[in-house]
Amino acid sequence: MTSVFKKLLSKELGEERYDGYYLCYRNVLRDQGYAGRKIGNEQVYKEMYEYLKEKDKHVLDKMLERLTDAMESALIINKQYVFAFIFYLLSAMFLIFMNLNPLVTIVSLILMSTCFIYKTCEYVVNKFCYIDANIALVYKAVLDKLISLRE
Repeated sequence: MTSVFKKLLSKELGEERYDGYYLCYRNVLRDQGYAGRKIGNEQVYKEMYEYLKEKDKHVLDKMLERLTDAMESALIINKQYVFAFIFYLLSAMFLIFMNLNPLVTIVSLILMSTCFIYKTCEYVVNKFCYIDANIALVYKAVLDKLISLRE
């Protein structure tokens, strides 16, 4: 399972280019810690700017629109998790206290737990994709700069 940002950036920029940006950030963060994030931002910004500078304004607008949609999707995933958690707990308690056939209760709880585990994995992957979020922010900055230059 990958984050929303990784899916978008890999599709928009290419898998190899994304991997290069990811490794750049990871190495800078490993070597210099959080303070090195600015250096990683500058390196990725320069490379990304060079890659995108020849794109047409219409193409850049579409890329920005897809990035905005991805940011919205990541936000929705984070917001919906609390409701999924509460629903899971209440549904599990409801099934347990209904005094149904134990087999029906167990199967139902297993199916619900499977769905909840999927939602939890999705939430964790998107919540803690720190490097992907940084690359997405740099991508947005590059797109904003190029679009403003085209206008």
